[in-house]
Amino acid sequence: MQMDIGAYIGELLYEREVIHVPGLGAFVSKYKPAVIDQIQGQIFPPSKEISFDPNLVMDDGLLYNFIRHKHQLPASEAQSVLDDYIGQIRAAIDRREIVVFPRVGRLYKDYERKLQFLPDSTNFNTESFGLPTIEFYPVSRQDNGKAAAANSSTTPSKKAESKSDHAFRTGWSSLVNKLLNNSLVIAITLAVIVVAFTIFLLIDNQKATSTADVVPTARVNVRPTLQENSANEAIEDEDALQENAQGSDDASGGDETASLDSETPTYSPDQKYAIISIGVFGNEDNVQRLVKRIFEAGYEAYTEQQGKLTKVGIRTAYENEKELERILENVRDRFEPDAKVIKK
Repeated sequence: MQMDIGAYIGELLYEREVIHVPGLGAFVSKYKPAVIDQIQGQIFPPSKEISFDPNLVMDDGLLYNFIRHKHQLPASEAQSVLDDYIGQIRAAIDRREIVVFPRVGRLYKDYERKLQFLPDSTNFNTESFGLPTIEFYPVSRQDNGKAAAANSSTTPSKKAESKSDHAFRTGWSSLVNKLLNNSLVIAITLAVIVVAFTIFLLIDNQKATSTADVVPTARVNVRPTLQENSANEAIEDEDALQENAQGSDDASGGDETASLDSETPTYSPDQKYAIISIGVFGNEDNVQRLVKRIFEAGYEAYTEQQGKLTKVGIRTAYENEKELERILENVRDRFEPDAKVIKK
């Protein structure tokens, strides 16, 4: 019987605020109001913000009852299925793997052995489910001097104006309108410059702070799907590139076909797997950034400790040599031109 208990958690989050996973923790949803992004010009609908609390380890019976009634199982069998699933999750997390809960998020342990949770973008708020993100654009308004002049001209005057007074008033009105129009153009130009400068600062700050993100170097617990990458895209950090070149030369001349990590889970004997080496690093921050890029690209990260250095690569499944060559070309285009297969 096929059971995707991880997907059941996503179904329950539409109806419940807290979903307990006995002995592990609980997924907690919290209302998040609509957000207006003035910089990007977008309005996000109300949603539920999902977090994971490892302190809520009690069993409220919700997940157990859902499995039992959905598959019409006896009480003992439903409890056994749930216990086996939780045992597999705990074992995978202890191996420093990333556990994926469909539509909910990813759970893993960081370098301090603490549970970390990365939520997905699914909107579990049933009142706003399906509402799209709205893009908006500012509307510029300008004073219509001609309309004001036309309206004022319809007001009857009690006394007839002389030709000189009329000419004076007309010239003065024209001068004021020109000054107002020029001031409006200058104000709009200054506003555009300020907005552009603000966006530039925000992008620069995001690049500066992104290097401090803590990402796991463990392998992903889900087989990735290959993505087409541009031929000119490379690793963002130039220091990581330089260290990759130096680390490859200083890695004690070890055999490129070194033994795999003993924590690698067992796969089907009919499936072929290969390790593609990207580089060797001594700086842990560079390892973290590269592992994060591999994860975001949809690949399974592979790491191997070699003394004080860390070898980083990609572990991938393939059916034949032609498919493996295509995957290797994608990795070279995306990450490192000198990437190569070190084990099959």
